[in-house]
Amino acid sequence: MLWVMNQKYLAGVIAVVLNDAGEVLLLRHTYRRERAWGLPAGWLRGREDPILAVRRELAEESGLSAQVLYPLRIDPGARRP
Repeated sequence: MLWVMNQKYLAGVIAVVLNDAGEVLLLRHTYRRERAWGLPAGWLRGREDPILAVRRELAEESGLSAQVLYPLRIDPGARRP
C-alpha cells in the first residue's frame, strides 16, 4: 500500500570527464541512434550516493575509474504530477 501511495521519481547523473589535455570524454551509446555520442550518464539506484553513481556508471560504460571532484550542478528538473 505504501508503494502505491508514495511519489516515485528518477534521479540521474552525468559525468564530465577531462584528461590532462582538457579534452572531454564522449562515449558512443549503442541504444541512442539519433544522438549516439554523449557524456557518460545513468540513473541512480535506490538510496545511492550521486558520487558513487557517477563512478559506477563510468566504470560500467567505459571500464574507466575516476576521482569525482565536485558536482557542477544539481537540478530538480521539470515538475511532474
